[in-house]
Amino acid sequence: MTTNEAIDRVSRLKPNAVQDSDIARWIMELNGRLIAELHMGDTEQTASWPEDADVPLAATGQWAELYIFYAVAMIEFYQREYANYNNSIIMFNDRVADFRRWYRRTNMPTGGGGWKNL
Repeated sequence: MTTNEAIDRVSRLKPNAVQDSDIARWIMELNGRLIAELHMGDTEQTASWPEDADVPLAATGQWAELYIFYAVAMIEFYQREYANYNNSIIMFNDRVADFRRWYRRTNMPTGGGGWKNL
């Protein structure tokens, strides 16, 4: 999924008056946090919109929905739809926690030492 694809899905699922540039900023900031937190050095960082709008995001496949949940939650927060925000942010938190666990499980750091001669 790319930033533009995420913006299109968010706009279809949650009609809103928020500028696409704001949604893109939220998505790209989340993407940067995931890359930094999980040390995803081989993943290209999306830095600016619309220049990097078609760069694939870090969480792909079944995990790509976490960007949608986050953007929808942010829209609901700024529109003061707090009950909806609570539901959306819970869904986001669950999905991002699952993604973090999956990424750590499937992308173990290369062994470079460890315990020897103990």
